Amino acid sequence: MVRRVVLPWTYYERVSVVVAVVVVAVVVIVVVVVIVVVVVVVHNWVGENLSHLGSLPCSFFFFFPDEVHRQLTLSPRFPQIIGVDDTTDSKSIHYMYDYARGITARELCEIGGPLRSSSPLFRFIVSEVLESFIEFEERCTFSLRGKVDGTNVMVAEAGTAIRLCRLPLGDELSSFSNGRDVALFHARRESELVHAFGTIITELLHGPKGESGHAPPSRGNRDEDETSDSSTAIYDQEVARAGVHATPNEQFTIMLEADTSKGYVWDTPVILNDDRSTVPIVSFQGMDPRGSGSGGSSGSTNMTTFAIQFQAVQTGSCTVQFTRKRPWDNSVSKETALTIKVAVHEAGMDPPYAAVLRACTEGYRELLETLEIENSQSSGNVGGASSNGQRKILAWTERRKLREPWQRQPTLRELRQHPLLSCSAARDTPEVDQLITAFERHVDYI
Repeated sequence: MVRRVVLPWTYYERVSVVVAVVVVAVVVIVVVVVIVVVVVVVHNWVGENLSHLGSLPCSFFFFFPDEVHRQLTLSPRFPQIIGVDDTTDSKSIHYMYDYARGITARELCEIGGPLRSSSPLFRFIVSEVLESFIEFEERCTFSLRGKVDGTNVMVAEAGTAIRLCRLPLGDELSSFSNGRDVALFHARRESELVHAFGTIITELLHGPKGESGHAPPSRGNRDEDETSDSSTAIYDQEVARAGVHATPNEQFTIMLEADTSKGYVWDTPVILNDDRSTVPIVSFQGMDPRGSGSGGSSGSTNMTTFAIQFQAVQTGSCTVQFTRKRPWDNSVSKETALTIKVAVHEAGMDPPYAAVLRACTEGYRELLETLEIENSQSSGNVGGASSNGQRKILAWTERRKLREPWQRQPTLRELRQHPLLSCSAARDTPEVDQLITAFERHVDYI
């Protein structure tokens, strides 16, 4: 009979097993690290070299749209995801968004022509686009690999909601980036957004580039347009409060209402030039009281519309003061006085908006150029600056000496402080009914 004897492990055998386990664990960790590094390198290479293929950097690697939705989920100015379908198609993921009925800003201009700078709809679109750009800059860590224009602005819910859609997103800012790379990333992207903001304003005021579009709609009511001269611009009271812009020899009419049943009429307007000169910039042509409406019951008001006609004489700016009063009453309260700014300039875009567009699209990018110079200098200190790099830095330095501070490109937050670009800076947000009326009038123009 054979007896099996199991001898205990020796010390050297136990040590050998422990060493083998440790070696295997180290090999596994090294393999995992190598795989992660390869994936990151390939992803960065694809984002830099194959971004022209569409949404590949965002949708193929790591399903980055989920991250974009997470970053912008609290903003009402971006589409909100309400569901994901990853079972129907094995090769792609389908995202479901909340439904917003509307048209793009470019389609809006193609249907009804360019918008007027004094229109409440134009002011609302510009203000909301600016706020959406600021939110994108503050919350999102993805770059832009293409241009943003009027096709990316959705005018939804009859002009009462603005959303950015179909943004050309690129690769995400790496979490391993140092402080200089992060600052350069944000400076470059903000400069692109400011330039896109100027492009969108140009499309709204002049129509898409290369397309004449339709004639712009009148600024008055449709019934009034049919009985008035088609060359006369008509402003109602709400639109006129934002300012009137005209060219020399152009005629315009301001429509104001007064309760004639109580004896109120509009007095002859007083015109004061901003430069205090006596040469007329705008001349008063006359006042035409038009049809009055009756409520049909005792105590109802008869509101009469007064068509107050002017003609622009020469370039300049002035203030027109209107007073609604009873002819026999010498006391005038602040509620019955109305002051409107009028600017007369040569044909073209309104000067205030023209200055903003030049700054956005042609201003030099001070912060971006400064960071690029610092980045080039640091790269030169590490690896030795080439002659081309040195010449580029010297050219940048010389150009900066010849520029004035006001020639630089503004930032998004500086644009927010401009009274023409923010509804909350100098005026209240337009009422919902004003936006709906302006939108419907513009879309139904033809």
